[in-house]
Amino acid sequence: MIKKTITLIMLTLFAACGEKAQDEAPPKEIKPVKTALIKNIEMYKRVVDNSDIEPISQVEQITEKGGEIIKIDFDNGDRVEKGQVILTIKNETVSSRYFRAKADMENKKSQMEKTVKFAKDEILKSYEEAKSAYISAKGDLAAAEKSFNEKKTTFAGNEELYKERLISEKEYREIISSFEQAKVRYESLKNGGVREKEASYLLYKKYKEDESWKYEISMAKSDYQLALAEFNAAKNDYDDLSVKAKISGVVTDMDLDLYQYIDEKKFLFSIIDDNLMKVEMGVPGEDISDIAIGKKIGVFIPDISKVIEGKVYEINPSANPATKKFTVKISLDNSDGFLKKGMYSEVRLESNPKNVPVVPKEAVMIKDLVSYIAIADNSEAKVVQIKTGMESDSFYEVISSEVSSGDKVIIQGQYLLENGDSIKEVE
Repeated sequence: MIKKTITLIMLTLFAACGEKAQDEAPPKEIKPVKTALIKNIEMYKRVVDNSDIEPISQVEQITEKGGEIIKIDFDNGDRVEKGQVILTIKNETVSSRYFRAKADMENKKSQMEKTVKFAKDEILKSYEEAKSAYISAKGDLAAAEKSFNEKKTTFAGNEELYKERLISEKEYREIISSFEQAKVRYESLKNGGVREKEASYLLYKKYKEDESWKYEISMAKSDYQLALAEFNAAKNDYDDLSVKAKISGVVTDMDLDLYQYIDEKKFLFSIIDDNLMKVEMGVPGEDISDIAIGKKIGVFIPDISKVIEGKVYEINPSANPATKKFTVKISLDNSDGFLKKGMYSEVRLESNPKNVPVVPKEAVMIKDLVSYIAIADNSEAKVVQIKTGMESDSFYEVISSEVSSGDKVIIQGQYLLENGDSIKEVE
């Protein structure tokens, strides 16, 4: 009995000691960190885009009808004035059409002149004929109306006789047929023939009163104008066989040989005005408000190792459906002739300065494509998810409602921290 009591007391003591050991947790680790203040500074956002240099003013000249090249007056690199003939093409079909159209135009012109001279007599003659036809038609209508009324009366009287069986069905049907024929003739003359003749008479009467023989002259002039339009179109094609410079500038991209045959709608050469060149860049929607017509933008040209200052001269108000960016065109002065079509360039746009909170770049941690920073909050680490905006060589703009200027951001030791860890700042 005494032995069992001693054993029980020992077990109780061991249990009590175990509970005391469990209640006494090891002291929490304090991790050393180095911090920096979050501060507001002015930052510029830089947007860089690549573009080939092109002339602002350039034309690609094609041959509308094609043909054989029989003369070349200028080559690539030659400077030409607007209207100068660059080359000449031979095309028999175009030439033949031109001469036919010219003959037809001259014929229509002769007819027009004759119409102007004789149209009055024709109108007066047509008036007399229309008047005579109208009078004759009125006479026919009066006779048809009289006949119709007589047949109508006969029909009405015999309808009752037929019902009383006083005339035969054959006689009655003959009366009906005669009445219907008279009715058809009368209505035809009333609704058609006479009205047509009257309309024709009144028309020519008006022509006469208004001296409307001028209508014939107008028609003749219209025919002449149509022939003239065809002649002008044929002449344009004929003139295009002498290919003239559409603008003043430099001939480029010509790859032609004398007596070579060129199909219609084929490219011949370009002419560029290389005094003023351009580049284009795509600007994201969030940056387009920083750009205005006349804004100066730096353009780096690797081929000449030089940054040239350009000016914005056009902003497309609609975003490109594929890239969702707005196309901005920048002009470059090329009075010294250093810039060439097709040269590569880097367009560098800097936004207007903005005062924003920033953190040192080394403070930002990235996990699963998400950015975080650790804040020193009363000797305790607070891990915060953020977004970064503009950047410089040393800083990121920090975007988060959980941080503000004046907070301490951990710049060393943050990768070993978890939210809520105890920390100690060190120098």
